Amino acid sequence: MVSIKKTKAFTLIELLVVVAIIGILAAVGVVAYNGYTSAAKVTATKMNHTKVVTYVRSVIALCKLDPSGSFDQGTAANGVNFKAKCNKIYTADGTQYFVQWTQIIRMTNPYNSYGCCGHATNRDPYLGETYIAAEGTKIIKIKTRAKKGDPLIITSIDLI
Repeated sequence: MVSIKKTKAFTLIELLVVVAIIGILAAVGVVAYNGYTSAAKVTATKMNHTKVVTYVRSVIALCKLDPSGSFDQGTAANGVNFKAKCNKIYTADGTQYFVQWTQIIRMTNPYNSYGCCGHATNRDPYLGETYIAAEGTKIIKIKTRAKKGDPLIITSIDLI
């Protein structure tokens, strides 16, 4: 008599069901992950805007106290500390100092990892960008596009 030894194993159907379940979970996970990263980019862009507004306001307050003084723009990677004169921020090109500050501290656009900020006045910012521009000699306008389809975030700061 030949004895047949029975071994315990998974059937092909059971293995296919497990693979299908893993595939469904992976698909749901990818969609959730994309949603989390999109929300994080919007939040990071809004944080960049807030950071720029806070810095510009603090520089203006400092320069109102001592118009002939200077303000700190930060320390570059090579250890050089940059300073700018207060009387320069009241010129039409003065906002370039604020853009330089964002470059010195290495603020980036969360959507493409390039520099976050610019100095253009002839167009609105692209997705993730923040523009710092003077409107005449009395107002600095900071514009940010945080999310596609949403309106620009605009903050106006009076220099007076």
